[in-house]
Amino acid sequence: MENWRCSNCKTENRPEAKFCRACGEPLPEREQPETPAAAAGPSERPIQDMSRSILDEIRSDQRASFGKSRGALDKFKSSLPKLSDLKVDLKAEMPDLNALLKEKPHIARATTRDLKLVIRLHKRLNYVLAHCDRPFISSLEIFNASYEPAEDIRIRAWIATDYGEPWQKTVPSIPAQKSYVESNIVIPLSKSRLQQVRELEKANLRIDIFVEQELEVSQTIPIEVLPYNEWYYHPDFGEIIACFVQPNSEAIEKIISMVRDRLRRGSQDTSLDGYQSRDPAKVVRMLEALYLTLQQDLQLSYINPPPSFEQAEFLPDGSNTLSQKLFFPEQILKHRRGTCLDLALLGAACVERMGLDPLCFLIQGHAFFGAWLLEHPMANAAIKDHDVVVKLVSANAWLPLNSTTFASTPPRGFEECVAEGRYYLGDAQKFKCAVDVASARHHGFKPIPPMVLGPDPIAGPGSGGGYKK
Repeated sequence: MENWRCSNCKTENRPEAKFCRACGEPLPEREQPETPAAAAGPSERPIQDMSRSILDEIRSDQRASFGKSRGALDKFKSSLPKLSDLKVDLKAEMPDLNALLKEKPHIARATTRDLKLVIRLHKRLNYVLAHCDRPFISSLEIFNASYEPAEDIRIRAWIATDYGEPWQKTVPSIPAQKSYVESNIVIPLSKSRLQQVRELEKANLRIDIFVEQELEVSQTIPIEVLPYNEWYYHPDFGEIIACFVQPNSEAIEKIISMVRDRLRRGSQDTSLDGYQSRDPAKVVRMLEALYLTLQQDLQLSYINPPPSFEQAEFLPDGSNTLSQKLFFPEQILKHRRGTCLDLALLGAACVERMGLDPLCFLIQGHAFFGAWLLEHPMANAAIKDHDVVVKLVSANAWLPLNSTTFASTPPRGFEECVAEGRYYLGDAQKFKCAVDVASARHHGFKPIPPMVLGPDPIAGPGSGGGYKK
């Protein structure tokens, strides 16, 4: 049976269709074969035919739509690559991470720098440290944390506000991820300004870093400026005590004249010629005459240290710093008293003025002096090895003299002074350091200038009082 064509849209339809499946228009009626009357009632037949026709059309449309979808799906599947063809070298395809980090935009390279500053320093200074040009900054490290070199760098460091001139250094370049280190920096300090310090002052270390004339890093570190007459002991430079041994002061000259007079009264050789005689016995006689002069002629007495308000620093290695204000020889001679450290420095200055090589001993809570019996300075000025000190004393190369024995009451003899010095050096737990002053001189630890006696501003002229630099 041929399909019927819709007169409206020309779509072919099934013979039994009543409506066009495309546009829904009624199709013209055509003759149908007769059917028995019993097959369906006159009222039911048209409804059944219409329902069957609609269902057939729906099924036909579904089959056509499913066929199209199935064809599209098969076509999509055939276009996909096989899993075996998807072998990819992921490591080769990954970009180089380091290369990506290094590739900065041009504007970032031109304007961004990342400099890290690490400073190691001693946070206390005074006139003596400046006098012997000791480095205030032990190391200054600039780390370039960026991935581009830093060019045309200028470093500037000074003690603010008015303690001296700045130290400056120009560095052409610091490569990326590299450090520049400057060691043992000596900042130019005003000695006249430091001589004016009578009590501890607060100051600041300022450090500026310029890159291509632009300030990139600025750091301020608080420090302390100690009084002019304060001895500061640090394990890194124990030799600094030699700077307070002042053999050329006027007070020392007066004492040495008294020593010579004592030798003359005893009908002994009055020449204070050091080691020229190469006779240790003569050195001992010179030291005994000095001891009796300090004890009997000057009648010096002991006194507690003057007030100092600086706290000890406890260092990472378990050691600690010490500091104490001092009486200079002129003050000791005027007041006829001093601490154990004052009297030890006075005795060492007299030993050096007589042409001998003095020693300074530091133990816990005490200080005293001594001398070489033969001229043989050490390579290192500060000796911290207790065994070395004991060997030198036991071999009679060193003669220790306790600095407070001649100031004791009742008076004790020279032999007791030596015996007490040996006793103090026998305790390894309390021993801190022995300083060979002659060796310290060779290492640059020169004596600071002596104080000059002047009129006392309170007592007036002729009083023999006050002091000025």
